[in-house]
Amino acid sequence: MKISSSVIKAFEKENYCPRKIHDRYILGLETSEPGVSMQSGTFFESIVTFYNTDSPENRMRAMADEFKKMNINFNNIDDTAILYEQLVRKLCIDIPIEPPSHLFKQRVKNKFGPDTWTTELKRLYYQAAKVYYHLLQYDMFSNDFYVHVRWDVPWNKNEKVILTGEWDMFGFLKYDVPVPTIIDLKFTGSVRNEFGPFCWGTPHLMDHTQAKMYHKMYRLLYKSDCEFMYMVYDKKPVPETLHLKKEYTTLEDYEVDESIRKAYNSYIENELIGWNENPSYDNCKSCLLKQSCKSYIDNPPKPPVIQI
Repeated sequence: MKISSSVIKAFEKENYCPRKIHDRYILGLETSEPGVSMQSGTFFESIVTFYNTDSPENRMRAMADEFKKMNINFNNIDDTAILYEQLVRKLCIDIPIEPPSHLFKQRVKNKFGPDTWTTELKRLYYQAAKVYYHLLQYDMFSNDFYVHVRWDVPWNKNEKVILTGEWDMFGFLKYDVPVPTIIDLKFTGSVRNEFGPFCWGTPHLMDHTQAKMYHKMYRLLYKSDCEFMYMVYDKKPVPETLHLKKEYTTLEDYEVDESIRKAYNSYIENELIGWNENPSYDNCKSCLLKQSCKSYIDNPPKPPVIQI
């Protein structure tokens, strides 16, 4: 069985739906409509890493080379955004990368044209340019690097379990000396947010299962340690950046092993009982399996009533 950080978190969710996990992580089906925030984040990754094209590493090197020739004024968001968008189109003329529709303004009484950018789209392009500014500072392009490569490694506690993950970027970032670093690229509302699952302002309160899993995988693959860095970019009126290195302790290594063990046991248990449906309002509200889910069709869950 393959176990990723997403599988672990899915099994850890209270009142999870086994069938949804089975169809998503075993059959590989899409089970939920992506929200606009996820679409924005996916687009951000696409215009930075070009992962959905052929030869993404070569395109990233070409982008870095273009940046070296330019003197970009990052104090001007609009001009930087337009410049970066032009570079993306130049480098991806064979496979155009188009933004999702929610990032364009709709035509309203002919005031806006059909291709008018929203403020968010400008900041996406602007922050993508800032990623290259920072990667050049880290001197990443002087060594080999990888983009969105899926890695699989047997778990050292049970050879039947394969740990799997797709790293946004992996390269050698220069601090004092080049250091192997797994990079997780993020686009968020605000790097100062202190609440919810993406509280970058209070990162010690966040769930770092993915970071810990990737540390674990690297150790098993290369028998040595690495760095894990969140590169976080936001869309505030004055956009900001946050780079966070997540350390990996001996205690966290034990915790990861325990999480993997629990996920594997949950998998075996559901294999035996048949991956039953477990409808609830939260499980079903954005689920794409509703139309073929007998439990949902027979008794659609009602929204929760909150006492105030």
